[in-house]
Amino acid sequence: MTSDGLFTSLSDIENTVIGGADDSLSFVKLKDVANVYVENTSDKHYEQDGKGCILLVGKFDDGVNAVNVGKDVRSQINTIKKQLPENLDFHEVMYAPEAISENINGFILNLIESVLLIMVVVLIGVGIRNALVISTALPISVLVTFTVMYLLNIEFQFISIAALIISLGILVDNAVVISEAIQQRMNAGQEKEEAIAGGVKETWLPVLTSTLTTIVTFSIIYFIPGTIGKVAGTIPTVVITSLIASYIMAMCGIPVLAYFFFKPEKEKENKKPNPVHGFFDRLLGIGLRYPKRTLVFSFATLGVAALLVTQLGMQFFPYSSKPVIYLDVSGETMNLDATEKVIDQVEDVLKEDELVAHYTTAIGGGLPSFFISVPSMNDADNAGRIMLELDEDALKKVGSTEKAAKQLQEEINEQVTGASIEVKCLEYSLPADDKIVYTVSGDDLDEINAFAAQMVEDLSQIEGTMNVRDTSVNAQYEYKVNLDSERLSSYGLLKYDVVKQLNTSLMGATASTYTGAEDEMDIVVRAKVDSLEQLKNLPISGSVSDTHVLLGQVADITLEPTIPLINHYNGKRYVKVLSGVQSGYVSGTIESNFEKQYLDKMDSEGLTIVEQGEMSNMMTLVGNLIKAAGVAILIIYIILLLQFKDFGKPLNILTSIPLSLIGCCFGLWILNMNIQAMALLGIVALFGIVVNNGILLIEVIDEKRRNGESVREACRSAVAARFRPIMISSVTTCIGLVPLIVSQDPMSAPMAVTLLFGLLFSTILTMVVVPTIYYLRESKKETE
Repeated sequence: MTSDGLFTSLSDIENTVIGGADDSLSFVKLKDVANVYVENTSDKHYEQDGKGCILLVGKFDDGVNAVNVGKDVRSQINTIKKQLPENLDFHEVMYAPEAISENINGFILNLIESVLLIMVVVLIGVGIRNALVISTALPISVLVTFTVMYLLNIEFQFISIAALIISLGILVDNAVVISEAIQQRMNAGQEKEEAIAGGVKETWLPVLTSTLTTIVTFSIIYFIPGTIGKVAGTIPTVVITSLIASYIMAMCGIPVLAYFFFKPEKEKENKKPNPVHGFFDRLLGIGLRYPKRTLVFSFATLGVAALLVTQLGMQFFPYSSKPVIYLDVSGETMNLDATEKVIDQVEDVLKEDELVAHYTTAIGGGLPSFFISVPSMNDADNAGRIMLELDEDALKKVGSTEKAAKQLQEEINEQVTGASIEVKCLEYSLPADDKIVYTVSGDDLDEINAFAAQMVEDLSQIEGTMNVRDTSVNAQYEYKVNLDSERLSSYGLLKYDVVKQLNTSLMGATASTYTGAEDEMDIVVRAKVDSLEQLKNLPISGSVSDTHVLLGQVADITLEPTIPLINHYNGKRYVKVLSGVQSGYVSGTIESNFEKQYLDKMDSEGLTIVEQGEMSNMMTLVGNLIKAAGVAILIIYIILLLQFKDFGKPLNILTSIPLSLIGCCFGLWILNMNIQAMALLGIVALFGIVVNNGILLIEVIDEKRRNGESVREACRSAVAARFRPIMISSVTTCIGLVPLIVSQDPMSAPMAVTLLFGLLFSTILTMVVVPTIYYLRESKKETE
């Protein structure tokens, strides 16, 4: 026996009998005392270009090939489209596989270009026979690196490929040095076996030392905390693997190939002197003649370069070049209808702007994740987010996404009121509040709010700021029900009775279930309370006595202000002061001007002001890099000390490090690049590379002196002997970085610039300054 006792229609609910007369001739139905209706409890919704839509979102599992999976997904969606009504519009908001494929293909192209350029340089430097032997180090080292990446589950993405491109030029250095040592011995008349054995014996230790110094500086990236450590974490693994493979290939593979392919080079008749070598020889002659002046000039150049860098901007992480920006909408007291009205106003502005090609809107919360650095937004009636796809032709006219965001922000500020609206760019960083962030904390919330409001007013006066605001929350008014214990007791009521029935009446209680055509819905019963008078007349029944009273009989109801949210920082209440930075301005300069002109003069007694914006992040990074660089230099010194067994010679070689900063500074200044986290990382990584030339040079100078040459003669002949391998290794390292710089990738290009220009200037000055310092030091010993 079965019985259908479910509600299957609204009329079933409306006709529910809730009471009746004693004579059973008349009944009170639910519809007589209540409104019955279907309410949409899922208030958040989405729009595409102003029309209601449904978002279809997918994420990739770890370890899958996103490009191949993406092709399959797109194919399936295209099949489904054909089966649906024609009046449905489909728009691909974000298709990551395509962007991934373009980025990977671009970097692979850069990789191929780097390999070809390096091979051409080696070919020009040593001839086709030797060039083919040296070039074998590249594919073998790269193959070993790919194998290690596969074993360690390192994904083939733009950072790992950029690391491989950076290491390409370094890979042939070891092969160049060993092959040149063998070739010079063969040219001097030694038998092939003797030349190979002598070349390996001569170079294995200095090449090992130079490899270790490079490994040391790249290894410190592992120990850098925070965002930069996470972003650049794969760089040291790729570079170190390729360096180890390169050393093994240079010491084992190149000698074997040299036995089969190397021949003594014939001395060319009427050979013209190398103008580049002649230039270096003349510079070295000047350095040896005026050693102290040479050192003063070199370090004075470093001072000039550092002065030029102060004119550059500073940015923790660059903006993405992707033609996408987004805006967040929020308001303290807005309900969903108010939020939708504000977003409608914003969409009216977007429809008229030629910059905006498409826009996807979330009303009542955030959108699904569409970029790694965009912070998530919780669902709330007073919040919304719009992602804007920019028209690339219109964007080119504006110049950059930064300028486009500024233009849209100004337009929205002029035409839209009633909410806080922030237009933001995509950045290669972890989510952050804004470029400029001050935290004001203390005990008195009124005092904190007043101080923050004054900071907002003053910071707005500083040129270069935009969208200056604070996070203070205005007081909201709410009714407070103050229960009278004596009156409750006289009626035989408990506080529990009042609180439970008040919550049930206002918030509702689930009474049963409604079964519709497609799904089930809860039947929620709640009182209709739209005014203070209705609240006072809310009936209250006792649980331990048969008592029925009105709420106003046992409670006083007052309207009082309250703060809905109070944030705490280190145990104290706080408010944040935030500001964006206009394109062409530097957050550090703005903060410095603000603090000098306003903040330092403000009475902040009892308050704590902490800077937590971009400059704080940059200074934290600089501090970490200084510590890491100090440790790296100390380890490099110990390695050099073990090789040369002399306390002074390692210091001589380490002069290459500050000299390399000249090139870094000039490179950033010439290309007008901001000082960024990746550029600073490139400077630290450079330290281990630039000492390589000095190691090889000092090793040969010592050998020349052991053969009886004077200090001056040994310095000049060592530079002549090592000129070709040093130039080839330096040029190959530099030329391998050119495609990264030309690609203008916002993440890898700054690092490539500091590495290229730093190594270039260091090579030029190392072949002059390092021998000069050696001469100055050793000639004093001879005099003594």
